[in-house]
Amino acid sequence: MSVFGFVTVAVSFILGLAVTYLLESLVGAFRSRRACRLHWLPFVWAGSVLVHQFQFWCALYEVNNMHSISVGVFSLLLVLAGLLFLAGALVLPSGEEQYPEDLAEYFTTDGSWGVGAIALFNLIAVLINNLLFDVSMLDPVNLLNLALVVIAGLVVVSQTRKWQVVLTLAYLAVLMLTEIAATTTVYWNPDG
Repeated sequence: MSVFGFVTVAVSFILGLAVTYLLESLVGAFRSRRACRLHWLPFVWAGSVLVHQFQFWCALYEVNNMHSISVGVFSLLLVLAGLLFLAGALVLPSGEEQYPEDLAEYFTTDGSWGVGAIALFNLIAVLINNLLFDVSMLDPVNLLNLALVVIAGLVVVSQTRKWQVVLTLAYLAVLMLTEIAATTTVYWNPDG
């Protein structure tokens, strides 16, 4: 098995579970809508986690250009996938029987920890970009990711709904810019 195949299978396994878990949580929210006061904020963060999950899956294609990989780098890629699983598992509650009465309150107490996992994901992504792919710390993608780290970190520590809303909207704007800057439009198969 090639390095690319080995790494992508292991990381994709975790990412597949993460996407499934998050989608199941969205279905649980829909089913609990009569017993729970829903709020848009956790759903926006769930969408952000999905964007990160799919972007990371696409970015794994860059491993195709590597001839070897160290255990440390492989471990960091697994940690990134694990953080995305954790983020998706925390931004929304799972299971209809566990749904709180107020989703906004849940987000403030527990869901914001998922935002902290996103912040850590973005920070490690910057380090991997720099160390593994030789992307300068001053590259626009890394600078945008660092802005995402700061904004998400502020969401975690903010105690008022007003600041959570303002910071979430700022995060969405920077996330869109990051996705535009980071997304490869065409992936080429070196073997074909």
